[in-house]
Amino acid sequence: MDIGSIDIAAIVKKVTQAIQEEYKPLSGLQSEDGAAVAVVTGYVPAPEKCRELLIKTFGNGIDCLLFHDCDFSGAELFPVRMEAQEEALFKRLERAEKIALVAPGVALMKRIAQGEDECLVSRAILRSLLWGAKISVVLDFVPPRFARNTFFEKIVDTVDALRAMDIEILEYRCREQKNENKLSLVTERDVYDAQKAGADTIECMKNAIVTPLGREALKETGLRLIESVWE
Repeated sequence: MDIGSIDIAAIVKKVTQAIQEEYKPLSGLQSEDGAAVAVVTGYVPAPEKCRELLIKTFGNGIDCLLFHDCDFSGAELFPVRMEAQEEALFKRLERAEKIALVAPGVALMKRIAQGEDECLVSRAILRSLLWGAKISVVLDFVPPRFARNTFFEKIVDTVDALRAMDIEILEYRCREQKNENKLSLVTERDVYDAQKAGADTIECMKNAIVTPLGREALKETGLRLIESVWE
């Protein structure tokens, strides 16, 4: 091919645009001040389901601050490589009203719940919470309900501690599960969540455990339990 027949300027322009689209500089973020920001520190399981949840919850045009060479993007998500840019991260979060921590590890959630700010991300989340931003943690699983004296109990305790800090817990499932809407343990939170969703019944497994506070909430709200069995 004759190099003279190639429009070098057009090629350079296309390559530049492609790079800028994939790695948005902090000076050119797509969302407006006050819009939602997603903080991503590692691999995001079932990324499309996560993306759908983020857009459904926070709307379009979400800036995704990416750490540790992780990859998470898609329609209406604008990736920003952060590396260890503490100043740039804090300046962006200063303007955000809503911040979503996406698919964090249990260790990171525990550091935030315990107020430990040694690592950059936990320090940024804690500081944003003190600034009055609305913080959400997006989990790729539903926290276990009844797992005393096991590793799962630590997850439950950590999630409960985050909720006590007024951090919203959002959940999505990586894969469909059998009887995912049928509870084996009915708590006070389950009842009030069902009421908030406009339901008048709660479907549970046969011989499901209902906590004392759960029973009080059922009486208060008038919701009925419907028992089912494993298929």
